[in-house]
Amino acid sequence: MEKRNQANASWPCYSCTPPQVPILWGDTTKSSIQFLHDEEVCASGETLVRSVDLERQIFLHLARFPLQGGIIPEQIRIEVRRITARLAERRRQAPAEVRGGHLPGVDFHRTHLDLVDSDLAQAVHRAFHYLGSPRREGIHLGLYAECLGRRRHGLVSAVTLSPFDLWHIKDALPFAIRPEEVLVLSRLFAFASAPHNTVSFTLGRVFAWLKTRTPHIKALVSYLNPNLGFRGTVYKATNWKVLGEEAKSRYLYIGGNYVTDRYAIHTYGTADPVKLSGILGSVFSTSVQPLHPLRLFIYFLDPSLRTTAPLTFGHHFLPDPDLVGKVRM
Repeated sequence: MEKRNQANASWPCYSCTPPQVPILWGDTTKSSIQFLHDEEVCASGETLVRSVDLERQIFLHLARFPLQGGIIPEQIRIEVRRITARLAERRRQAPAEVRGGHLPGVDFHRTHLDLVDSDLAQAVHRAFHYLGSPRREGIHLGLYAECLGRRRHGLVSAVTLSPFDLWHIKDALPFAIRPEEVLVLSRLFAFASAPHNTVSFTLGRVFAWLKTRTPHIKALVSYLNPNLGFRGTVYKATNWKVLGEEAKSRYLYIGGNYVTDRYAIHTYGTADPVKLSGILGSVFSTSVQPLHPLRLFIYFLDPSLRTTAPLTFGHHFLPDPDLVGKVRM
């Protein structure tokens, strides 16, 4: 782990314009995805997949193709059709209580935060979160609303806070905070029909819940992937700090479908591409496009720590090479 010199650092913080994503994921590709999404909806009648959800999945999957002057439109079309069908099937398999995802008349004054059953949380992760990869362990919380025309309260947004296991960053935790005093914000999701600012409102409720229920927890950490178009707006709005950036040199694919490093490690004992290739053979592949580093954010539950903490701590992190293989900064 390396720490930047604070005085001389030129840090791309979340309040600044993020670095431009590769041309592969520029406005032309985004416009193509929007057009093809609308075309697919008209052709198939498939309305379960939002354009923004499809866009992030396409960004994840197009990275496995060589650029060579630009991805050909037909390849984008094939991916849009394939991934739209895949995402729609995930949503159809979701529990009935969240399958529709439409919550009319949500009023923040008539909402409450509550624990979410682990099985339901995982179903939401699998069906609706852009990673499509559930997290069982941890605290699952949901913002529930009393909606017009509904006899039961509806789930508006969901948060999962996982035990800290990011051992490659533990030495960078500030203010002598110990790993057991930190939780990882590993999943955060709001349904499409949720009101504007639902995510920041939900996080505010989560912070208050943690202060009351888990007073030993002093901080939360979370990742942001700028390669998928995330800008960190919600982190800025809810007063997180930039802990640093972490090298991200490739995505993993099995059968042409993206999988997380965590899934690979849990299933095959490693996320090292060399080892996975030996285990899985030709069904395994990695991305070939260059990727920007991930950003790590930290939120201090103690207001005094938020006040004294700098805007950014400026750390550079490398994930454990024994688990993920060699990674370049």
